Amino acid sequence: MGQPTTQDEYSKRYAENTKTSGTGIYGVRCHVPCPFCAAPDFMVHAILEVEDAYAKGATCKECGRSMHAIVTKSDSATRMAFVQTGGDDPPPWVPISRSAETTTGVDVARLADVPGSRAIAEKVIAAAVAGEAPRRVTISGRAPEPGTEDSGAPAGINPATGQHRDYWVLSPGERSKGFVRPVRSSYRHVGPPPPKYELRELTDDERARYAGEGYVRYEPYPESESPKRGRLWTQKDLDAVGKGCGTMTTMGRELSETYARQPSFYGSTFCCGCRTHLPVGERGEFVWEGTTERVGT
Repeated sequence: MGQPTTQDEYSKRYAENTKTSGTGIYGVRCHVPCPFCAAPDFMVHAILEVEDAYAKGATCKECGRSMHAIVTKSDSATRMAFVQTGGDDPPPWVPISRSAETTTGVDVARLADVPGSRAIAEKVIAAAVAGEAPRRVTISGRAPEPGTEDSGAPAGINPATGQHRDYWVLSPGERSKGFVRPVRSSYRHVGPPPPKYELRELTDDERARYAGEGYVRYEPYPESESPKRGRLWTQKDLDAVGKGCGTMTTMGRELSETYARQPSFYGSTFCCGCRTHLPVGERGEFVWEGTTERVGT
């Protein structure tokens, strides 16, 4: 189809030329048609580069018209106002045609209601209108395996290694906001920490209530730990204190920066010695190499 001569032709051509290519959050490319004549590939950009691409703008190789976006941000949203910056005036039926001389632009939120523009509004810049890029992504850049979208890991376990086939990390944009802890890549398996507070014997009532559970001691928590009241310990728990395998594990930059940005992001981490995932956090089994600081705190 050549240059459209009606809004219906424009809408059909725009829909046909709105495409994506590639895979993964970093590999997907959005192919955006010309907003004036719907010619293909007016802009081609990565899905996480939508703001930069629209702010830079482009010129259509077919009709010669140019457009860019004025990007404004607030605490809750990113909005774009589109202005024509070059070329002939477009036909009056072109949905988003405006000129820099006559208007400050068109709110991108309206695009979903413009015939021919629905796909680009939904597929390419809906995330920018609603807020920021995805807060978490996979290390590989691939989509999570089916059924793992809301799980602690985006892929199942590889039996050969004991590790997940992929892991969640905070997105580059989220990590770029700064770190609340140092960026560290190595940790050591030291085993669970000892009780934080003094243990006591179980009462007769507790022995009866938890008969057969193996509990031998109770750790009452002070009022400052409310609403937590305490912890029951088995002999196995007590025997495991401080008895990690001693192996040091080193992880990649994306994982290290995720811990530094949000220490509580993960509930467990992998031990290369034990070849399994074990708890992190205040009661976790790992410390950062060269420190006594528990991973995940």
